[in-house]
Amino acid sequence: MDKDKYKKRLHELVMQLKEQEPDLFAYLQQEVKASDVTMVSDSRIDKIEEYLGLDYKLDDINPAEITAGTLNYTFVDIPSLRNQLNSDFREMMRYRYGTRSHKSDFYEYCKYAHFQLEAMTNYFMEIWSTPDEPEDAQPNIELAKKNIRENWKEKYPVTFYDTIKSIEDIPYQNKVKPILNFINIKDVLISNPQYIYYNQADIVDYIRRTRNACSHRGAQLSAIMNDAIDDFELHKVLRTSATGKTQLYDFSANWDVKYYLWLRSTPWDDVAKALRLFVTTLQAHLE
Repeated sequence: MDKDKYKKRLHELVMQLKEQEPDLFAYLQQEVKASDVTMVSDSRIDKIEEYLGLDYKLDDINPAEITAGTLNYTFVDIPSLRNQLNSDFREMMRYRYGTRSHKSDFYEYCKYAHFQLEAMTNYFMEIWSTPDEPEDAQPNIELAKKNIRENWKEKYPVTFYDTIKSIEDIPYQNKVKPILNFINIKDVLISNPQYIYYNQADIVDYIRRTRNACSHRGAQLSAIMNDAIDDFELHKVLRTSATGKTQLYDFSANWDVKYYLWLRSTPWDDVAKALRLFVTTLQAHLE
């Protein structure tokens, strides 16, 4: 018996029942809880749900439980995309509370946050790059390139390869960075631990990097991180911020250390806050 396979299939069936037949789902729960044969207590049901990864309680959870505000995708007018975003959000929360893998997993949490950031980046870029006229206009790759160039604030100019034929072909980084500039949230403060400033652009990039590190995490990555942080601790110095009002650590000798310190602290709230800010700001621009 492939227990993991059956658990996964059972979870899919239960979730399908809940979404498509909510009344039947509620009735089934009542019958299970009221059964004279099984005499299963509510606490026992919770344990079974936890073990199987059915976690009904997380299906309606939102980031309000871990950071200020709410998050929903009701404004996304493509049903398949909206369903996928909601699904990725639920997976993200399961890894936050440990119900999917029986332990909290920050790497997987970031992976599903990145899936949402990437999907919303493409969704907004397609709308942003669709001409106003005519009504049946489709996303235009040349208009997308124009929008990107006009909102590109990086040190080096953006380039587009000849193989790029659609908006999805454009690298994620080449899309999300100009969008952050266009909607004016790049420099919004997300968190401020002692002598460090993490803004929206930092966290969006760190979520991407952590998602990419999912398959490479382990002793080697930990050693690289620890060595870099140890070296930083031995030589760390403070600098004055651009405003002249704040003292910040100088990471110019190795900018990766700023990311490593963030990753080692597993800042769950930073991820939720940055995701919410991105989604709600895009929503405001689309309405």
